[in-house]
Amino acid sequence: MIIDLRTQAPFPERDPDHAEDGERTEAPLDEAPFDEAMACVGVAAVIASRCERLGVECTNDHVAAFVARAPDRRIGFAAIDPLLPSADEDLEAAIERGFAGVALAPADHGYRATHDGAEAVLARCAEAGLPVLVANPLLRNPGSQLEFASPAPLDEIVRDLPNLTIILGDFGRIFLEETLLMIAKHPRVFAEISGAVNRPWTLYTAMIAAHERGVLHKLLFGSGYPVEKPEAAIERIYTINAMRGGTDLPSIPRESLRSIVERNALACTGIEAPAAERAARPKRKPRLAAGAETA
Repeated sequence: MIIDLRTQAPFPERDPDHAEDGERTEAPLDEAPFDEAMACVGVAAVIASRCERLGVECTNDHVAAFVARAPDRRIGFAAIDPLLPSADEDLEAAIERGFAGVALAPADHGYRATHDGAEAVLARCAEAGLPVLVANPLLRNPGSQLEFASPAPLDEIVRDLPNLTIILGDFGRIFLEETLLMIAKHPRVFAEISGAVNRPWTLYTAMIAAHERGVLHKLLFGSGYPVEKPEAAIERIYTINAMRGGTDLPSIPRESLRSIVERNALACTGIEAPAAERAARPKRKPRLAAGAETA
């Protein structure tokens, strides 16, 4: 079963033809493109986002409703902003509603990982057994504070909370060496690769670095949909050695590439698989490019 650990839910479009008295209404949500893109995936993790300071929000309510319409193939991560006065209530609500995990964005929200509010959220997640995705999707926004994207401050927190599961989500975008060291030294820290799957050279160099450090087994598959579709991301992983051309650049064993794609990220992170997927395979496997078997 292929697990896509990083996707985004679609949003309804405005429907001006059916607005009444000047009120804005929304057309019914078209989920077909998402479902089509996820045809090769067994379970898709849908990540909420909440960053009021940068004007971006995919609400927990929206993600919960989206997941509820296909609970056999979707799981949700709730977005928590530790700087908000409602952070504790938001987290407890996410736990009560059965979210599979929590998403934090320190650089986008503008806080250090060791901020008291952030530490309180992480401690509660460790207690509740919720994995935490630490990712900053708005790094290119001028308001995102790059120094807070470093995973190094999480080292202290993970030492104090050994049961906490963290998924680092900026793999290949920033602080690669720190990311690799964090996943090497902490059994319950992983990295998902959606930040690199749409950039072949970045993906190749980052995975070579992970291979040299012996941590390919700590990488989890994520497509970053809609930035990239899972099938295209999987094909790029399987053919990544083609980046070598006719050179003597190092390669990555094919079995290691297959392991990344097929790794059970739910088992790694302690998330219970949807009931229908415990005994089922994806509807179809992704196509591979010609020559992929020998890449």
